[in-house]
Amino acid sequence: MKTCYLHLGFHKTATTSFQLSCGNNREKLIEEGIYYPKFEYQDRKGNRWNHSGNIRFLCQPIKRKKLKNIKLFNKLEYEKSLQQTHDLLLSGEGFSCMKREELETLKKDLLDNGFVIKAFGLVRSPYSFACSALQQTIKNGKFHSLIGLGDAYSPHIAGNNKNYLPERSQQIELLFDVFRDNLQLYSFKQAISHIDGPVSFLLSQIKPSLSSHLKKDFKNSSPSLTNLQARLMNATNRCILNKLKKGEKISKKVFGAQMLAIREQTKQITGEKFFLTEKEFKLVESQYNKISRRMEQALGHSFVQENIQFSDPNIDPNYLAKAFAGCVSSLTIAQIK
Repeated sequence: MKTCYLHLGFHKTATTSFQLSCGNNREKLIEEGIYYPKFEYQDRKGNRWNHSGNIRFLCQPIKRKKLKNIKLFNKLEYEKSLQQTHDLLLSGEGFSCMKREELETLKKDLLDNGFVIKAFGLVRSPYSFACSALQQTIKNGKFHSLIGLGDAYSPHIAGNNKNYLPERSQQIELLFDVFRDNLQLYSFKQAISHIDGPVSFLLSQIKPSLSSHLKKDFKNSSPSLTNLQARLMNATNRCILNKLKKGEKISKKVFGAQMLAIREQTKQITGEKFFLTEKEFKLVESQYNKISRRMEQALGHSFVQENIQFSDPNIDPNYLAKAFAGCVSSLTIAQIK
């Protein structure tokens, strides 16, 4: 009987590092009897070893009838993955966000091809996940009214923003409903306490020998934004959003240059990790409490135990001035090029 190790890569749980480590060591995984698929992926979309985008597309009923309209390679690679004789390892950040019918289709495909499913993943505690998800979406261009910037921008909850604190409790409940006893989730806190880090922890859940076999070739993804970086980017996103509302057009190239300039010119100024300020947290505390209760009911108390840390609301204006000057100069150079 073949086994499919289905890594439900919840965001900000070393998922990209895990995928890079597996994707760049496919030969070693084969030596361990495990096949890690390689789909065709455009470089501009980032991590080519993230399986969920292509598999999610192939698990959508309507899209299945239009497979001739996408690159044939990915269809053939998916079919090869299902039909080959080794165990199978699939990893995707988007698996945890798939709809019920998509998950059921993936489950059926695996069972119909003789696989036993062992789904697994890491879950951050509610506040830890929210802070990580906020800074990640800011990096991707989203503006959060909750996130302030010193005295320049005060945090507030926009009237039309109902889901202002990112969370995954509903998706966790859905995953358990679909995979039931074949799903095992671990706390991210437990994984990072592993002597060799979260990637080794994940590999050890598949096969004890994998960690030592791949350890020398582990890959790390890009670091998270610092507190100042996240807040400067969020303020920039706000300005861009206001321009778009006025009908102005902003090219992706210019937007990308702006984000890169802020990241590059602020990364050496302060290394403080991004957290909400105490004032920002008070605005969402009631929602946080609801999320915590829901997660505790689904996963247990250990998954919601955490120390709520706050960032300093008083940002040194000298930092801002230095960062602003550096960003403007970098952006000017980027546009000239």
